[in-house]
Amino acid sequence: NDFPPGDFQVEITENVLLDQDRSLWLQIEKLLRIGVKLALDDFGTGYSSLSYLHDLPLNSLKIDRSFTLDLKDNPRHQTIVQSILRLALDLDLYAVVEGIEDRRQLDAVREAGARFGQGYFYAPALTAGEFQEGLRTGLRFPQ
Repeated sequence: NDFPPGDFQVEITENVLLDQDRSLWLQIEKLLRIGVKLALDDFGTGYSSLSYLHDLPLNSLKIDRSFTLDLKDNPRHQTIVQSILRLALDLDLYAVVEGIEDRRQLDAVREAGARFGQGYFYAPALTAGEFQEGLRTGLRFPQ
């Protein structure tokens, strides 16, 4: 195929980190060895541990959408998101804020200092075919 492995990223949730299935970890290690990147999804929920940031060869953190829903009106969530963004920056990781569903949330995420976001405001989840069709026809995303 035409895509280098370094252009792919596998997202794992914190629950996967608790999985003791050695075969799963062997598969992840194989992907990492060929250059596939690793993201920790839903960061900040579940069993978050800073040791994951130290122990895993992560490329990015995806901040859980539960912090985005009321980011504009919840000072605690603002502080948490800003802290995670700073931590990611200091660790040379990309940080993606999930759950952006409207312009107000986008503005709040930008105000918090995020450079990357994901959510229905940009596009719903797409199948590979829908994505290819969007590329062919000029898929547009809000600015």
